Parts: sequence; structure tokens; C-alpha cells
Amino acid sequence: MPILKFISERFRANLTFIFYLSLFGSTACVSNKKLVYLNDEELSPEEVKTYQTKDLETYRLQPNDVLSIEVLSPDPQAAEIFNGQGQKSNNLGFREAEASFYLTGFSLNEKGEISLPFVGAIKVAGNTIEQAQDLIQKSVDQYLKNSTVIAKLVSFNITILGEVRMPGRYTIFHSKATIFHGIGLAGDLTINGSRNVKIIRQTPEGNEVFYVDLRDSELLGKRQYYLQPNDILYIQPIGAVTSRSNLSLLTVFFAGISTLVLVLNYLQ
Repeated sequence: MPILKFISERFRANLTFIFYLSLFGSTACVSNKKLVYLNDEELSPEEVKTYQTKDLETYRLQPNDVLSIEVLSPDPQAAEIFNGQGQKSNNLGFREAEASFYLTGFSLNEKGEISLPFVGAIKVAGNTIEQAQDLIQKSVDQYLKNSTVIAKLVSFNITILGEVRMPGRYTIFHSKATIFHGIGLAGDLTINGSRNVKIIRQTPEGNEVFYVDLRDSELLGKRQYYLQPNDILYIQPIGAVTSRSNLSLLTVFFAGISTLVLVLNYLQ
């Protein structure tokens, strides 16, 4: 069957060409410029460059945030009425204390209020931590003189997904944590990770989505350099890596096609 033989040979030749073309594309090298953080080719080792950071975007409390509130007073027994159970986590280990804060801390309800023992509901949503602390202080002063209120946000959590060594959810104890702090907690990006990081940020108006290019040294002077509570960082795989991950699938596909060619040859 000469026609069948001709089709088989042409098909096999085209198949070989496509296979090697796919193999070349899947093993393409990644440029070093696509991997280096804060790349600044104009900066020499002898120079020092200062980046003026813009004003940090102040975080404002939202429902479901958790506060640690401590009331101090010359009369510890009187202050204990306001502290409730929240301060019993001081002698616990790190992980136990973190979990305890969620159980004994003061969580903002859907109305943006906390319920402080003896005082009652105080609306703090929409305020900064400092402003919320002042509001709580004024409420406590009505019942306890010469007191000092210390309020802290204990629900500063971020989630890091994708091409990092240890993806997961992390708690940050730093009011000015940067994107590199977060990436450091996750063990750094893998070599397969895109340096153009997608960030999903929760705001009272809804979820914002934007990208931060870790290769751009000008990032050090931008507001996006800093993390906010509840940020989600997603690191996508770079294109060449995606192609390589599909190589095994291509191999299976071409193996099946090769079997078909053998069958055609057998039928000749």
C-alpha cells in the first residue's frame, strides 16, 4: 500500500519535527535578570543609594480583626476586671500564645465593635490601632482613673501561595513588615517562581488585586513595598518552568502517536 506508506513516512517526519521543537521550548533557559531581586545595573558596589519611602498606608481595623487589650493600673485587682482572660497567655509558648489570643483576644464583630468587660461595646472599626487605643482609653477612664490602655493587633496574618519553599499562613509581629519579610517567612521563592508577585488585599471597599515586581529596585520607595493584614501573596511559575512541567505529558502523547505509526507500518 504505497499511499499508506507515504502518509506514514510524512506523518513520522512531521511528528519528529514537532517533538524536537517542543523539547527545545520546554528546556529554554531563564534569563538571570528575571530572577534577581531589586536589580539596579546603574548602582556600583562603591555607591550608596537612598530610596525615599512614601508614607505607609495606615491600616484601619475591620470586622473579624482580633485585638490584644491590656489595662494597667496602680490597682492591679481593679484592672483585672477589664482585662478578663486576655492576659493569661503571657506565660504560654509562642504557638500556644498565638492560638490563645484568638480565643481570649477581643474580636471585632460585624458591626466593628469589641465587647470590653464592664465597659461594654466600643466601636473601633475604621480606626487605626492608635485611634482605637485612644477610644478604649476614654471608655476605661470613665470607670478607672490613672489607668493605661495598651492595644495591639494580633491578627496580622498573611497567606503565601505558589512557588515558595514553604507556602502557608503566617503571623507577623511587625507593624511595618515588607514584602521581603513575608517571602522570608516562606523560605524565599523557588527558582521557578515569577518575581512579579500578585497580591490580593482586603479593604473595607472590597478586594484589591495588584502586582509587585521584586526585580525593580524602585519598589523600595513605593507603598506597595509594605504588607497589610490579611494580604494574600501568590507567586506564579515562570513560563519556561510551566513548559518543562508539561514535558512528561508531551512524552506520553508522542509515545502514543509513535505506537500509531508502528501500527500503520505493520498494516503496509
